[in-house]
Amino acid sequence: LTLEERKKAFESRFKSTVNQLLKAGKRIVIVGPVPETGYNIPNYVARKQMGLKEKELVHNRDYFFKKNAFVMNIFDDMDHHNPNIKVIYPHKLMCGHKPTCLYEKDGMPLYRDSEHLSTYGSRLIAPIFESIFTPPQQLRPTPFVADKKSM
Repeated sequence: LTLEERKKAFESRFKSTVNQLLKAGKRIVIVGPVPETGYNIPNYVARKQMGLKEKELVHNRDYFFKKNAFVMNIFDDMDHHNPNIKVIYPHKLMCGHKPTCLYEKDGMPLYRDSEHLSTYGSRLIAPIFESIFTPPQQLRPTPFVADKKSM
């Protein structure tokens, strides 16, 4: 299959699965992609802290959006057309409106490798999940609320 054929197949099957869940009366939460770094972040942070010369990482926000535009457009479309679908975007906390995304905070790696969040990174984005698990009257303000420009 060509890339376009694979994309069409993914979209069709994903939407079919979501529609089946909606017909069954389910509320759906979709977690969007986490920015990938392409580097082993714990090793990078450790070498940097030891004073070893490392090239500066550029965790580019624009690259993330370009790479994930296809799935994010599908998720956005579904999120805006059905109140029983909620899309959570981790990148909103990790990138915000800045040109680069976080890969470490306070000297602690946010990833356990090049693309999977560490426990510390997971805790950093945990507030974006509160709205799913907390009744509306108990919600606390989240540290970052992005508008459509940040997606």
